[in-house]
Amino acid sequence: MATVTVRSRSTPVGQFKIKKSVQNAQGAVMNRFSILASTVTLAMAMVATGCAGDGSDSKSPKKRTILATEFDDIDIGGQSAQDLATQIGLYRDPAVNAYVSEVGRRMVQFAARRPFYYSFNVIDQAVPNAFALPGGHVYVSRGLLALANNENELAAVIGHEITHSAERHASSQQEMARRGNPFQMPISRMGKLAAYGRAQEHDADRGGQQIAASAGYDPAGLPNFLQRLGNLERLRGGSRMPSYLSTHPGTLERVATTSQRAAQLERGPSQPVEADALGYLKRIDGIVVGPDPAEGVFRGSRFVHPGLGFELRFPEDWKTINQRQVVGARSPDGGAIVFLSVEGDAQDPKEFAEKFMTPLAERFKLTILRNNPIKIRGIEGWRVAAKANIGGRQLAGQLTFIPHDGLMYRITAVAPVRSAAGYIAQARNTVRSFRPTPANSAEEFDVMRLRITRARSGESVAELMKRTSSALQPKGIGVINGVFFDHRFKGGELVKYVALEKYVPKS
Repeated sequence: MATVTVRSRSTPVGQFKIKKSVQNAQGAVMNRFSILASTVTLAMAMVATGCAGDGSDSKSPKKRTILATEFDDIDIGGQSAQDLATQIGLYRDPAVNAYVSEVGRRMVQFAARRPFYYSFNVIDQAVPNAFALPGGHVYVSRGLLALANNENELAAVIGHEITHSAERHASSQQEMARRGNPFQMPISRMGKLAAYGRAQEHDADRGGQQIAASAGYDPAGLPNFLQRLGNLERLRGGSRMPSYLSTHPGTLERVATTSQRAAQLERGPSQPVEADALGYLKRIDGIVVGPDPAEGVFRGSRFVHPGLGFELRFPEDWKTINQRQVVGARSPDGGAIVFLSVEGDAQDPKEFAEKFMTPLAERFKLTILRNNPIKIRGIEGWRVAAKANIGGRQLAGQLTFIPHDGLMYRITAVAPVRSAAGYIAQARNTVRSFRPTPANSAEEFDVMRLRITRARSGESVAELMKRTSSALQPKGIGVINGVFFDHRFKGGELVKYVALEKYVPKS
């Protein structure tokens, strides 16, 4: 958020969750987390306009944080923890998180000793991903849990990330981004935390497999998982999806190297939490895959958040973004953006706008053009129009503050001054479209969940898809189960599929 935003609680608005209370931040902004790179691309949304600069003189040197000691790791990891919990969000399933934590705790005793405590959590992200942060913060995504087929695979990935933290790979390169200006989407401290080199990745592979083997796991879990992950990427057309592969390059080479190493490692006497695939699959049965209506979803240009009870429409043909604290859209030419964010508890909109804008106007030398009340479908709001020179570019912005159901929302539109008139007009349509959702709005949504069944004798993947009404096509079912799409089952095998179920809001 902007540096001086008045806020008494952190409330998600976009893709990641809806709970209206402060969360205890256990986690951090991730290193090598490529989905954030794509988020920043849109969150900074004015590549052409320079709108997402930090508001400082473009000639000023950028702030660089060097992690000199383990204690620096602890400090930076703790600061980043709040950012991740706020911006990305944790998967709120206590049983799943407890399970991942237990696997991590069994492994960390075999890692290099460091003066920090390790924590293990699941992030609320649909794509398969894993990352580690300075100070021992280790994360896997719910998408990764859904793709793994047993605890050996999960343990190998966790071991890889433990090694990154234990070997302090982040200490070689880290740069924290400064909080942005009031025209910037609220992605705070989006630093690039250590894009690891090839040598460090190989070190993490080696260390992760050694830790896994010492903890009693099969170190072949890492190449097995990497192979399936590569198949998933190829199924999606070979695009570099923002996932574990995007930050862990050279998959084919690594599969060969880690397979050879796995054959040479001896497993320790320790026992896993779940000794077989059945136990693991039972742990992840019901996990959400894909978008979750509880996080707010797009229907074309219409964004609906059944949990927070509002909807609005963004301009047609604009590129949309849906993140935990911000939802928005960018114009086709990249020249303008409009986004909605949550700024805190609902207050008198005029007073809130003054508290929000006054220090920012001084800091960024904003010129306030208009400052007036506005009514949106019976809701009393406040609108501020301003312009500023940021990074050598003349920008125009319109900020509209709307109190709704106990929260204060801000809808912001930004464009270059020379082309602002048309863009701001479209943004006003977005503001006017803001409205409470009907009480039964949740009924229009489905949610995809991972489910487990036993295959029948001679059953094909396509027949299994039809029998279970799976939302995944045969090739997708084959990939997540590690078989070819034309495979026929012997009968009795545990098989994953994706069920489309009615969304039921939680209280």
